[in-house]
Amino acid sequence: MIIRRLALGMYCILHSLSLWPSHITGGEFELIYTGKGYAYSIHLNMYFDDINADPSLINADLEIYVAIFRKSDNVLMTTVKLNRISANFINYSSNGCINPNIIRTRLLRYEGGVDLFGYTSPSGYYLIWERCCRNYVSKNIFHRVGQTFYLEFPPVSINGVRLYNSSPVFGVIAGDYLCKDNVYTYNFGGVDANGDELRYSMITPLKGNSSELDPIPSPIPAPYDSVNWKPGYNRTNQIPGNPPINVHPTTGLLTVNPSDTGLFVFAVRVEEYRNGVRIGQMIREFQYFVYDCPPTEGPVVKLNNFSGSSSNDTLIVYLNRDTCYSVVVSDSSSTFFNKNETVSIFYGNTNLPTSAFSFSPPFVNLNPSVDSASVNVCFSTCDKVLISKDSTYILDIVVTDNECPRKTDVLRTYVLVKIPPLNDKPVIYTDLSPTNVAHAYPDSLMIFNVYAKDNDPFDLGQIEVQSEVAFADIGMNYLQIYHGPDSAHAQIQWKPVCADIANGPSSFDIKFKINDKSCVFTHFDSVTVKVMVEDLPTEITRITPPNLVTLNEDDKNDYFHIPDMPRGNCTYYFKSVSIYNSWGARVFKSSDPNFKWHPTNVSDGMYYYAIDLNEKVIKGWIQVIR
Repeated sequence: MIIRRLALGMYCILHSLSLWPSHITGGEFELIYTGKGYAYSIHLNMYFDDINADPSLINADLEIYVAIFRKSDNVLMTTVKLNRISANFINYSSNGCINPNIIRTRLLRYEGGVDLFGYTSPSGYYLIWERCCRNYVSKNIFHRVGQTFYLEFPPVSINGVRLYNSSPVFGVIAGDYLCKDNVYTYNFGGVDANGDELRYSMITPLKGNSSELDPIPSPIPAPYDSVNWKPGYNRTNQIPGNPPINVHPTTGLLTVNPSDTGLFVFAVRVEEYRNGVRIGQMIREFQYFVYDCPPTEGPVVKLNNFSGSSSNDTLIVYLNRDTCYSVVVSDSSSTFFNKNETVSIFYGNTNLPTSAFSFSPPFVNLNPSVDSASVNVCFSTCDKVLISKDSTYILDIVVTDNECPRKTDVLRTYVLVKIPPLNDKPVIYTDLSPTNVAHAYPDSLMIFNVYAKDNDPFDLGQIEVQSEVAFADIGMNYLQIYHGPDSAHAQIQWKPVCADIANGPSSFDIKFKINDKSCVFTHFDSVTVKVMVEDLPTEITRITPPNLVTLNEDDKNDYFHIPDMPRGNCTYYFKSVSIYNSWGARVFKSSDPNFKWHPTNVSDGMYYYAIDLNEKVIKGWIQVIR
């Protein structure tokens, strides 16, 4: 009966208003680099009011044209056609108790491509599309205005250096109905493929230049007008409450504790920073419906009294040790109303890296016989929390049930991450010190050794290797000779071949790094060896063999040869020797560097030799005398 009254009340609220052809309830742009040349993909996500919109609008705007302007002078660069690729309904967490004929939202997805070759203006560019009209039943803004979808992006190159960048990407927003005077937390953040820093803030939505008379105006450059707030509402009070709706500046988590009922529009600005410099921004918009909910019991989350925390709300975690704590999740509704319930566990506001903790299991099933269950909150902070001293973080543990209305409880905990005490840094060095230069020659075995040690027993990590070339590609061997509790020994072995210097001498770096097991990010040491690959020096280019042969059987100068032939290299090496008579006829040839020419079958006289050393030929004469 309560559910029916609630649905009927919502129906009256919404349908007492005129059904203007309003349809936009939010959305955002995405600009994604395709990985090919200067080709980018443009996505536009538009949330569509499937109840209050004119039914014909769902078949309109099957293709749209978005505009790109240069920020420095607002010059229109181009317009890009986007095609609608889907029009699916979004899920509402309380679908089980709200009539879908009252509130129903679609996500209209658009996609198109653009080539940004030549977009090199240092101040960047912005991408816009304007469309009227916004949903007319929103309570906090004046109606009959449009929405401006807006995204700024950096140039594709700066001073000739390519700047590969994609905007952040966002998941589909889960619709929800909020209960007045209840706290809710939602992940409104995005993921940046380039690892750029994202900063979030509440912003007044943009209405731009569109209107009922001109719903899709021709491309008009910035600035764009903002919506007009109704009395009592503003940028910091878009959904009133204690506190009003706000977004965490680094995680993108929305927190709202609404104190008024109705449908509320809100907007979040997402700024993209790289190395402390803002390179882009975009605006995300959506709306939530708040109503008076019938009184029900909600879930409760508490720390287990036997979890071993240092106090009622502080969890101690060691940086180099995985740690789990237990929380108890309960909901008396399951026993009081004699029914089954599912309670989900997730994180709310936190300044911990979200990869540093997890919940197991992520939800619990309660029933009339069992109205509480334990959930492990496990921390694995090594290589994820970068600290060099003990540090405290905030972690809000949020539980929510599957009731109608959905109820939530938040447990604020403090996580004290401690580093191991009295821990020294490891050191790493080579037997090439102090220059750390290794010389490698073709067909010669190059060997050098790497050593690591740590004053703390059983604290030494593995020696890590980073090379500019792949060892497997050049036949280089990396051998772990020894790894003990406080020392380690590794060896590099390599015999280059002439192909490794086919284009002349070369060099590359091999970096060796050692960490200890403390997980303190500053507890490491590294050494870089420069491998110089070069040809062997050789004296073969200056050989001057004896040029007199006496066939008098005294065992002296009885034949022509090159005694103690010098070793060649990749450039100069013995290929062959040819001997000619004075008429130019060849009388001897050999490819054996240890050749011997016995001129027993030729007459006395002058002969000429040519020694082929690949890139050089040495010529001379020989006198044969009997």
